[in-house]
Amino acid sequence: MEFLKNFGKFTFGGGHFLVAGTGNLNGTAGNTESITVNADLADMSANNSYNGIHCVLNDSVLHLMLDYKELSCDSYTAILKLIFEKEYGAEFSGIIIEPDKEYDFVNNDESDSVQSNSILSSVSFTVAADAVKINPELETELHCKCEPSALKESFEKKYEWYKSIIFNAYKMYGIFITKVYFNKLDDAEKNELWKNYFLQHLALENECGLDCNKIKAEDMFVQQTDGFCIKDRCAIADKLIECLIENSLRSCVPITAIASFYSDLFSVQNQIVDAKEPWNGNYKINYLLYIVMHITKFIRNGWCNVKKSENSSESIANYITNTKKYAVFMSRDKSDVTMIFTNSGSKSCGYRISFENCSFENRLFSKIETSGLNDAKISSKNCFNYVNVEKLEENEMFITVKPFSVVTLTTLNAALVNGVNTVEQTVYNLERLCLPYNDSFFYDDEFIQRRCAAAMLMMSENGSFKAETLADERFVCQTEENNDNNYDAKATVTAFIGDNSWANYQVEVKFMMIPHIPENFVGIGIRYNSSHCGVALKLYCSGDWEIIISDEIVASGKTYFLRMNEWNTLRIMALGNAYIVQLDGKEIANYIEKEAMQTYGRAVFLSAHYKNRFKDFVAEPVYGMRMYADLIDATDKGVKYSGIISIDTKASTRFSNSSCVKLQKESGFSVTYMGYGFALCGTSTDAVISIALDGDIIEDSICVANSSFRQSFYRNDSVEKGIHKVKVYVKSGQIELDSINVFTDSAERRKAVVITDDASGKKLNKANVTKAAAVAAAGVSAAIIMSKLRGKRKK
Repeated sequence: MEFLKNFGKFTFGGGHFLVAGTGNLNGTAGNTESITVNADLADMSANNSYNGIHCVLNDSVLHLMLDYKELSCDSYTAILKLIFEKEYGAEFSGIIIEPDKEYDFVNNDESDSVQSNSILSSVSFTVAADAVKINPELETELHCKCEPSALKESFEKKYEWYKSIIFNAYKMYGIFITKVYFNKLDDAEKNELWKNYFLQHLALENECGLDCNKIKAEDMFVQQTDGFCIKDRCAIADKLIECLIENSLRSCVPITAIASFYSDLFSVQNQIVDAKEPWNGNYKINYLLYIVMHITKFIRNGWCNVKKSENSSESIANYITNTKKYAVFMSRDKSDVTMIFTNSGSKSCGYRISFENCSFENRLFSKIETSGLNDAKISSKNCFNYVNVEKLEENEMFITVKPFSVVTLTTLNAALVNGVNTVEQTVYNLERLCLPYNDSFFYDDEFIQRRCAAAMLMMSENGSFKAETLADERFVCQTEENNDNNYDAKATVTAFIGDNSWANYQVEVKFMMIPHIPENFVGIGIRYNSSHCGVALKLYCSGDWEIIISDEIVASGKTYFLRMNEWNTLRIMALGNAYIVQLDGKEIANYIEKEAMQTYGRAVFLSAHYKNRFKDFVAEPVYGMRMYADLIDATDKGVKYSGIISIDTKASTRFSNSSCVKLQKESGFSVTYMGYGFALCGTSTDAVISIALDGDIIEDSICVANSSFRQSFYRNDSVEKGIHKVKVYVKSGQIELDSINVFTDSAERRKAVVITDDASGKKLNKANVTKAAAVAAAGVSAAIIMSKLRGKRKK
């Protein structure tokens, strides 16, 4: 009884209790806030209403969506439904279309088909059109980051350009753009003059039956949770709350909808869906979906944002600190309310909530929780879970928000909440893009038009490659010329193609350089496992060549075999640590990695900013070598560590999965896997290690090369297939372990290659290990391989 005397209220239904004073039994350690929600003080004006959350469709992160539409139509539709379908998934209310390149300016006297070319060239418009088919009520808005430079000094030309896009979007796709965001001009007065000019002229238009008076113009806000700069999960939830509270973008918070590109090449987080393997139809639902659903499922459009009255000193809803944030939205008849809480701190926090002048008596409140946002994994245990909360007692209640959590408290029906199963989950397809693989780029006209001239399974950086036809020849051509102000003339345009698991293989492609000037070049690369990590040969019109590894020139020379005004065939082969380059069947360069090594990755085309052409791409395995490399991430639970280590799950994005494990002197790790040989990848600094394989010491005190991101500092290709256990001990120096590569010939991508002793059901097999100097350096003798290859070249 003495216990009960010390506390004001105690309710069991939701597992929560109200504590008199500042302490409570849920571990909040006195971290309790009082909230008073007074409906009479709420601003019920139209300008203070929730208008939904909008997402961004940006060309730069939609590279592979056309491939999904072509190869995995069911997955493509499922992705769009997750984001846009009403009463399902994220339920975004609008789209901001963000093309990331300039469109050609077209005059009014040109035909509609010519004018529409600019719109057809944007992937974001294609995806937006399909989204509108799924939800016709979507608001569609436009933000062109790059306007043609010719428009900067002429309101008339600028207006005609935007008008062309707006009307052709409707004609070609059925998209009615209701708002245009403009980048602010340097002169504020000129900025306002331009927006007025745009709206006044647009209001006089009468075309296609569009009501142009409904189109608005605004400056583009920079407050976006698009993931290019925010890595912390709680920070994303906090940012959403901040935008809602501050009413920026009129409660419209732009979020990246889909990241559909080879994700190991670029740094993007915080999108709703990852879609990166269109040949399998694989996609991954991210934690951000559940955070968004905390808002979109329980706040109705038109509800008011309950904020503190400027003329009142009373403490009512909305609160922001460094670790705690909350926002309150209420229906205009004051009969329903939803509160969103975030806690990015390491301790629980409690809230005593009081309601005044509201109609919530005898109402049940539902609590929805997503916890553990600091954890690397999202599972049914911590995602979008439902907890029943008792009804108000004397218009008060108490709730607790766990560390690193998002909580929704609502009077609305929460029957839809079912953890990660609230939306349909996918079964991951483990088939890789197998070798051999080829693409002639010989596409028919209908295919080219349907895909906006995009080549299959190809994405580019620093420029653009498009499928083209000339005199019955089909090829891909680099399209961004060096006189374009948006591109650095010295930058290399890189087109990535293939599967990141390709290990020992050769690539061949035909090319033609246009124009033939000294600074023009083409190239071909192999084992690119990030945009800065791979091996490539760059060939100039003069015949000069350079071998580049991880952005550094490691060898150079000159060839006289290059033929002008003709198609040339360039081939590069990767064999262990050796690379051979041939031009029209003649060897022009070779290189052997003697220290840090590339192990796996995609093929690439390289080009200067000129209209260079490529066709007849072929990727083939190398005879006698393992074709693929699967990755065991350093943070995988199957990797066991000893000694003093540091696990960093928010490391540089140049690490796989943005994570690594730092090992100092006298620390180590072990892993058991199924496959052939293995490689240890990550950054090493002056490290000396010992390695045991299946109980036998194969390296006692080996100095490993200093390596950079995703390079291997040790590789052993001479292990027979089986179940193997590797133990590594750091004797000196430092290693930031990124991943363990496991070599294989299987067409199945092994998502979980780690095997425990119990799972194997038998004693681990002993490996037949060749203990030669080449094993320590690269696993194979490059000189022997190269001599064999010279006898096996294609004629």
